[in-house]
Amino acid sequence: MDAPKLEQAFLAALIRENNLIATAKLHAITERTFTDDRTRDIWKALAAELDAGRQADLVTLSEQLPTLIVEIAELELAISTTVNFSTWCRKLKAAEAKRELQYACSCAAKDAESKEADPAEIIRKLTASLETARITAGGRHVPTLAEAADELKANLIAAPPKLVPMFPTGTTGDQCRLRKGEMFVLGARAGGGKTALCAAAVWEQLQAGFNVAYFCTESSTADILTRIVAAASGIPHYLPSRDQYALIRFKELLTFILDKYRKQLHIFGNDAGAITPSFIRQQLRAVEADGAAEVVYVDFLQNLSPDRRLRSPLEEINASLQVIHDTLAEFKAAGIIVSQFNRQSQMAGGIPDLTWLKETSSLEQLAHTVAFLWREKGKSTTQLYSAKTRNCRPFSIELYWAETKFKAAKGDDHGDTDTTDDDRRD
Repeated sequence: MDAPKLEQAFLAALIRENNLIATAKLHAITERTFTDDRTRDIWKALAAELDAGRQADLVTLSEQLPTLIVEIAELELAISTTVNFSTWCRKLKAAEAKRELQYACSCAAKDAESKEADPAEIIRKLTASLETARITAGGRHVPTLAEAADELKANLIAAPPKLVPMFPTGTTGDQCRLRKGEMFVLGARAGGGKTALCAAAVWEQLQAGFNVAYFCTESSTADILTRIVAAASGIPHYLPSRDQYALIRFKELLTFILDKYRKQLHIFGNDAGAITPSFIRQQLRAVEADGAAEVVYVDFLQNLSPDRRLRSPLEEINASLQVIHDTLAEFKAAGIIVSQFNRQSQMAGGIPDLTWLKETSSLEQLAHTVAFLWREKGKSTTQLYSAKTRNCRPFSIELYWAETKFKAAKGDDHGDTDTTDDDRRD
């Protein structure tokens, strides 16, 4: 399919199903994606209507663009299936990247003809252009300063973004909320309650209306679903096999979750095959039809299969982490990354800090928040505290175990949030 027909098919599908605008934006479709001035103008009018929350159809567009009424009418005859919409988005971005490459190479060749040309400067410009094209080909848009300012005004000033909860509203767990596009790292000992905490958080996020994708490298899809149902029902995941009443209640809630949240919840356990960073990205693309994933879990980081083998596990994990970090930014999803502790730090003892994170040198740099679950011997409560925060205040939350999940205390006492993590642990 050539460029004009591809652009027509894309616009026709979007007019047919307006909700595909979310998929188009995830692929970073902009007016620069289009080669023809007429299709570019139609896209701008169509996107403006949908961004304003209004329906867009052929009549509406014809009224707004009377000089393009013939081109708009032709859209009705264009391919209007929506099955290949994501593929068309990728092809449009690939064509856009090719144009960027051609322009960059043309400029570099022209600059090189000058006798006063500085090779280092030409290479610098060409390298920057190549990186821009690479990002474009991957379905991402590099915003200008003006575009970033517009997004800031729209998202933070006009409509502050909805924060992602980890605990029920009205508890001390309100301190621990996530922003879309950010990475939250959760570390604990083996058996320290990482998956239990995540399963309970998933239940809170589903109830709050967020779409969740959960990737687990050590448990099956059914196991993770069982943990989520257990957190929601208050019935331990092992009890239904022993108690008939628990089994009935468990089945009822499982049916409820599947009926109400089928399109909000996507789980990929170790029975889905090797979970790699590329697999995660592919599956996030695949579930877009049900709504873009807004919260992504990776449980756990050190057990991810690498996209390609490198010289050491450390290099493989760092490479995987970079891909996950970029994927979260691309999809504007909050990411909860579960991490193990290294054996040396556990043997040395003490209270966990950033040096306890296993086999990674970049995790603490890339993460927006790093938090640890820790329980001292002889205590009945577990502490969830931050070791690093970038866009929120440091937090320390006392949790207690309630049959199936950790719970935070009710009330508004969030502790001394003006202290640093080091101050609190001292």
